Order: sequence, then C-alpha cells, then structure tokens
Amino acid sequence: MQAFSPFNHRQLKIAVLTSDAKLARSVIEEAEGRGLKVDHVASLSEIPLAVKAVIVKRSEYKELEHWTPVYADEFNSATAIVDRAVEIAYSKKEVKQAVVAVDPGKTVGAAFLADNILLRMESFTDYNQLTESIVDFFKNHPNSEHLILVGSGAAEYREKLVSTLLSKKPYINPEMVQNVPEKNTSKLAKGRDEVAAVLLARMKRYARKG
Repeated sequence: MQAFSPFNHRQLKIAVLTSDAKLARSVIEEAEGRGLKVDHVASLSEIPLAVKAVIVKRSEYKELEHWTPVYADEFNSATAIVDRAVEIAYSKKEVKQAVVAVDPGKTVGAAFLADNILLRMESFTDYNQLTESIVDFFKNHPNSEHLILVGSGAAEYREKLVSTLLSKKPYINPEMVQNVPEKNTSKLAKGRDEVAAVLLARMKRYARKG
C-alpha cells in the first residue's frame, strides 16, 4: 500500500502533545506520508498559535482550553488519528458522509473523504486489504452515512472488487456501493460528493505509481 497527497494540506497546522514518543513518531510518519507536517510538543506552552488541531492522550490531558482535542486513545491506528486531526483542522466536528471513491484495476486507487474534505489517497494491489481499510474508515465514522463510489471502468476488476467489498457484511452492504460513470463526473450521485468524482480520473495516475 502506498499513500499519496494530491491536495496540499501544508497550510494545516497540527500538533501532537504527548510524552509518548512512540505515539508521536507514528503520527508524524503517517502525516508526512500525506505531505502534512505535525509538530511534537511537550507542553501546552509550546503549541504554536496557528495550530488548528491537537492530538493528545486522554490519560495525559482530559481537556484543552483553546483547541478541540483529538484523543489518540479513541482510535486504533495512526491513520485514523491523522484523519480525525485533519477533519478538526478544517473545523469538521461532525461528518455527514464518510466516502471512499475507488478506481478499480489491477492496482486500485482509493480516496477517503469526510464530506468534501480529502483526507488521503492510497493505492492497493490487495482487494482484501483495501476492504479492511474501508471497514476501518467506516468504523471510525459510526454516525456518518457510508458511501463507496466505484468507477465504471475495468469491468472485470470492478466485479471482483464489489464482490470482495460485499463479503464484509454488515459493515458494507449493496446500498452503500454506487457505480460512477467516469465520463460524467460532474453529476455524481445526484450532485453529492463531486470532489470524489473528479478524483476518479486523478487516481488512475496515482494507482500506476503504486
């Protein structure tokens, strides 16, 4: 699996406030894979004023006065922690739709979105690994509508992909999976998540790099 950062998140300011060096390192490495810089700080006074989201452990900081905390304890991976930090940095406290746009093929490109915010793009050669990543993404957005947008190209790969996705019931069911005509990306899902539709074309380029 390889991560990509097609959108520029460098303007985001995120900090991880913890004495746990392992946690800080995993968060920083995950963020760097997206082209995003995270500052590791040891105290509240070290947090830069421009920071929009602060990652902490609940055992170390139960609340923060000036920031909405991202509690690392609530997530099972650095990927999920950074996803949530990006959402908070964009002032997205509640996500209505957790969306994954997928470009099927031998190598599969996948874009993970919180409403219209692109969190990350990845490429996969293992359909089961992709499916597990989507399930984890949905589990980390339990109160959101879950939607998987599958590009209409490469029919033989698309059928295998959809079959693998639906093997993960009840986390993924047929109602969540929508085919997207790649030649008409401006009219995706009755106007919803047009950003994801545009990404289908971009993912072909990123998938080839995987």
